[in-house]
Amino acid sequence: MGYVDNPEALYARAIAWGLHERGHYVRMIEERRNATLRRTLEAVGSGAYRAVHDNFPGVLVHAFEPRSGAALMEWLARELSLVDIAIAVDGLPSDVARWIANLDHRALQRIFVSYRPDDLTSERATEFELERYDGVFASSSPKASIAWSPIQRALAPQDLATIPAQYLPLEPGEAATPDEVARTIEAAMTVRDTR
Repeated sequence: MGYVDNPEALYARAIAWGLHERGHYVRMIEERRNATLRRTLEAVGSGAYRAVHDNFPGVLVHAFEPRSGAALMEWLARELSLVDIAIAVDGLPSDVARWIANLDHRALQRIFVSYRPDDLTSERATEFELERYDGVFASSSPKASIAWSPIQRALAPQDLATIPAQYLPLEPGEAATPDEVARTIEAAMTVRDTR
């Protein structure tokens, strides 16, 4: 969960924390030894990694070995087989976004969240296959001509309390609460008949 030069990690943690606090079972996954985690460990030290596990009890954080192609698809299919909703936050590998879009899982709802709306072009929307997602959220109007809904940036209180100020992407008063962003996501979720 590297956050140095990657504010999406903090926004994703706020979404996860808000959903957890609202009673959802939450798992967060990320590629092991990714560049943003390495950058964070180099800048802040190993305490940054341990803080995620200590400060977000009840949110399972799981790192996976880098994979591609069929091996990635098989792993994602297993990982998401028992979940109701997959939230892909912009910044994840495009292969992961595409496989989430294409998994044959009738009950799975797919949500894509972008805090980089200026980078969310039509080309990237096509690359990620966002038309296959059940909802796209962005912090403001994306460049792509796609259906989207607004979502605020939020920071979890435990991140506000422990992350060095120079790495916080927002001032505390600028951020929504994790509960507010969780309610935004919940409003997009639908009950599906999986029979």
